[in-house]
Amino acid sequence: MQVKKVREYMKDSKFTVDDIRSISTAGAGLLKWVFAMVNYYSVARTVDPKRKKVAESEKNLRLAQKELAKIKVSLCVCVRAYVCVCVSVCL
Repeated sequence: MQVKKVREYMKDSKFTVDDIRSISTAGAGLLKWVFAMVNYYSVARTVDPKRKKVAESEKNLRLAQKELAKIKVSLCVCVRAYVCVCVSVCL
C-alpha cells in the first residue's frame, strides 16, 4: 500500500520538509501535502467507523422516539377512557 511506503520515508530523520526545501521549494510544499494526507488517512481510518456507529445510533434513537410517541398517545387514550369510566361510575 502506498501509505506504508510513504511512512517508511517519514521515519527517515533526513526526509523532512525543511531538508527538502533546501533542494526544492515546490518539492517541500508537495511533501508537506503528502504528510498531511498520510496523517488524514490515519485519522480517517479511526474516525470513520465511529461516524458510522454514531449515524446508526442516531437512526435507532429516532426510531425509538417515534415508538415512544406512539406509546404516549396510546397511554393518553387509555387514561382518558379510564377517567371516563371512573366519572360515570361515580355519578
